[in-house]
Amino acid sequence: MWCRSLVLGCALLASPVAAAQCVSFDEGEFRTMVESSQKAIDQDDAYKHKQLMVEFVRMLPCLEMQLPKDAWAQFLVSESIVRFTTDQDWRAALDTALEIWPDVPGVPAFILEEWGPKAPGPPRTLDIPEGTTLFVDGVLVEETPELSGLHVIQRLLDGEWESRLVEDGEWPSDWFEALVVLDKDGNPIDPSRDGPREVGPRAALGVLIGVGHESQVVEPSGTYLGNGRTTGPVGGLAFWGEIPVVSVVGLFADAKLPVQVPSILSGTEQGGLDVDLMPAILADAYGGFAMVLPQFGVHLGGGITQLRVTEGGVPRTFTFPQPRVAVEAFSETADFMLGGGYTPSATHVDLKVTFQASERKGMSWRVGPLFEAANAKFVEEKPGFGREASVFRGRAILLVSVTSGRP
Repeated sequence: MWCRSLVLGCALLASPVAAAQCVSFDEGEFRTMVESSQKAIDQDDAYKHKQLMVEFVRMLPCLEMQLPKDAWAQFLVSESIVRFTTDQDWRAALDTALEIWPDVPGVPAFILEEWGPKAPGPPRTLDIPEGTTLFVDGVLVEETPELSGLHVIQRLLDGEWESRLVEDGEWPSDWFEALVVLDKDGNPIDPSRDGPREVGPRAALGVLIGVGHESQVVEPSGTYLGNGRTTGPVGGLAFWGEIPVVSVVGLFADAKLPVQVPSILSGTEQGGLDVDLMPAILADAYGGFAMVLPQFGVHLGGGITQLRVTEGGVPRTFTFPQPRVAVEAFSETADFMLGGGYTPSATHVDLKVTFQASERKGMSWRVGPLFEAANAKFVEEKPGFGREASVFRGRAILLVSVTSGRP
C-alpha cells in the first residue's frame, strides 16, 4: 500500500550504513532507471515505479556527480502520477519537476488541470561556508532556498559529493559548519581567538617601467659645477620579501635596480639640450627587521640609496647610507606601502600601490604605480672652492609584479 511518507521512509535506506555499501551509480544508470519508470507508468505498473524509487533513494548517497535535472524532472513526473492515482500528495513532486523543467514531457492533462504554480518561498539566510558548493535538484544555488516539496540536495566539498533526498525538510546543519583549520602541529585553530594569526613568508618580483628625473642646484653656479636637469625613460627590476622568524617578528628585504637610458640633459651652464646614451643605474636596497601581521606590517632597518652629481660634465655616483622605516597594508586584492628615511646628508621616500590583476596556482599578478623621491647635498671636492650642491632624484613607475604568500 502506498503512503505519503514513502520517500521519507525510503530515506532511511540512505543512512551512513547504506552509504558505506555504495557501488557505482552514474548518470547512465540513473537515466536507465528513469526510462524504466516511464515504461512502468505507460503499463500502469505503479508497483514497478515504487521499486525503482526505493532503489534510487538507496543509491543516492553513491551518486558522485551533479544530478541531471532533466532526468530527475521526468522521474518526478512519474512519481506525481503514482501519487495522484493513489490519493497521495502529488503536488510536492510535480512542483519541483515543473520548476526545474517547465516543459517537461509526460504530464497528463487531467493532472495539469488541477495543478497551479505555487509562490516561491523566501531563501533561507544560511551562510554557505567557503569552499562549499550546493545544488538543489541538479541546479547550482548561491542562496539556500526553502525546501518545501520534494527535492534532491547535494553538497560538493573538497571534491567529495554528498546527496540527500528531502521532502518538506530542512538543510542539514552540518553542511554549514565552518571548516576546522589546523595549525602546523595538527591542532584546531580558533578563528575567533585573540592575537595575531600565524602568517608565512611573502615575496614579490617585479618589473619597473616609467620615467626618471634628476636635477642639480649649485650656489653659486659655475661652469665646472653647475645647475642641470636630466630626464629619461626607466626600466629595471624590483624585489621585496618578508620572512617571519619568531611570532610576528621577522626579517625584510626591499631592493630596486632601475636603469635610465637615454637621458636628456637640459638647463646646463652651456645651455641647450644634450642626449646621453650611457645608462644611469641608481639603486636602492634596504633590509632589517619586520613586524608581520596577516594584513599589516612595519619595517625598521637600513640600507643605501644612490644619487649622482655632475662635475665638469662628468656624472659621479654617490652611495648614501639610509635608515628605513615603512608601513604596509595588504589584502587578497591590493597592496599599499609607504616608506622613507632621513639623515643630515640625504633623504628618501617612496609610495607603492598595486592591485591584483589575476591569480593562478597561488601566484598573484599585481600592477600599480610606484613613486620615489630622494635628495642629497654635496660639497665640491675641487680645492679652493667647496661649493655646496643639492641634487634631487624622482621617479614615476608602473610596477608589474608576481607575488606569492599573500593571505
